[in-house]
Amino acid sequence: MIPEEMKSQKEFGNYCKKENPSSTNKLPMSVAECSTKRIPVRPSTWEELYELRKPGQTFDQVLSDMVAREKKRRLFEDADRKMQDGHFTKIE
Repeated sequence: MIPEEMKSQKEFGNYCKKENPSSTNKLPMSVAECSTKRIPVRPSTWEELYELRKPGQTFDQVLSDMVAREKKRRLFEDADRKMQDGHFTKIE
């Protein structure tokens, strides 16, 4: 379920208060800096993604974590496939 406070684009800025790493004065990132891309998803997908968030975690952080886990999974899957195909030599 989409929280009421997130339904309004005006309120979105409140969720983007992390510091801008490229700035020396540590001001919060603007909405334009924070929301640079839009990814259309079904409401059911958005709700599932929302449920994966930890308190204080942004959707960017959730997605970044998911991407990192998928890359690691693919790496291990690739290594397993190469081992099964005999691309590695067993060390004795």
